[in-house]
Amino acid sequence: MRSFEQILQFQDNDALKTINFDSLCLFGIMDDIFCKPPIHKWIYMDHPQIFGRYEDLEPLMDVLEAEVQPPPGESIFFHQTSGEWEKLSFPSIFQSVDERINYANLTFRQACAVESAALHNRRNQVFVLFAAPRYVDAFLSENSRTKALLRYKNIRFRNVNLWSYVMNTPSYEWLRKGALFTSTCLVSHISDFLRFLTLWRFGGTYLDTDTITLKSLRYLPPNYAGIETKFNVAAGVMNFANDGFGHELAEKCLLYFLKNYKYNEWNTNGPGVITHVACEICNSTNIRMMPYLKTCQGFHVHPYKIFYAISYPYWEDFFKPNMTQSVLKKLQQSYVAHFWNKLSADRNFTIGDGCAYDILAQENCPLVYNAEKEDMLLY
Repeated sequence: MRSFEQILQFQDNDALKTINFDSLCLFGIMDDIFCKPPIHKWIYMDHPQIFGRYEDLEPLMDVLEAEVQPPPGESIFFHQTSGEWEKLSFPSIFQSVDERINYANLTFRQACAVESAALHNRRNQVFVLFAAPRYVDAFLSENSRTKALLRYKNIRFRNVNLWSYVMNTPSYEWLRKGALFTSTCLVSHISDFLRFLTLWRFGGTYLDTDTITLKSLRYLPPNYAGIETKFNVAAGVMNFANDGFGHELAEKCLLYFLKNYKYNEWNTNGPGVITHVACEICNSTNIRMMPYLKTCQGFHVHPYKIFYAISYPYWEDFFKPNMTQSVLKKLQQSYVAHFWNKLSADRNFTIGDGCAYDILAQENCPLVYNAEKEDMLLY
């Protein structure tokens, strides 16, 4: 682990005034002196009598150190950058031990996104990358969704150490200066940063965790994104080949992100990046016409219907049973359905209620869906 002095060698000292130190703990940036101790240390320290129960608790393998590496250009990536904010500081005496463990768990919607990608793309490895250190136990007892996902041989959970991940990339010096950690929406910006860095490292496909994959992505030629609005190409579904023109695209995105990062803007660092690169490559600012231009040099900007058939003003239609048929009809040509999590995160639905999301989940993430259904019956 790097020392505190090594980590905070920022050239701009003013950045220190706005750094969220709890956030640095969340992403494993700071020394254990400043963050909670390693998980076994504080379990033993607070509850020595039950330490033996957790001897099988292990951190996820690091994506760069694991024996199975992402096949270049052939992997599908999800990034989980949200964290359990109440676990950032030293454990509270009011929490149970299980509540203090940052398990490699996913919400129902996140798990459904992962399963659907694995189900429809059996020949591709699907990697779920956690930016905050996560743990699993040998018996997978902590979460039925985790057990359901790991029945797939092509799904792999991995940790990402931010500092080793940026080594030997164009982003190391930028990260070292600390601008990222001044963010007013750090979770979102970490996600934006990692998606471009991951595609720069490995190529392949990035998917948001608020999606459901509806058919195999192998039918799409490499190097693509999709239109979100008439003003934006979206960063929620992207694919770049791992070499040649694809790697050039990924590098353009990463370098533009680093140069134009805005710590206090949500949209600029994601859609703003891929939109800029698309306009440059296609030599046009007419977003709506990009799917039909002959000037995009092999970069495919897909129309709304492919990834974003239901635009964000109508996100609620996914969760209204009376809109099910209308939504499903609009998705007939779609490869991915996107659910606009920034707007819909707090919208609940009931398993079996017949809304479009319910139908899509039942058909495209059956193991996770059935696990959730069984949990409902148990409780």
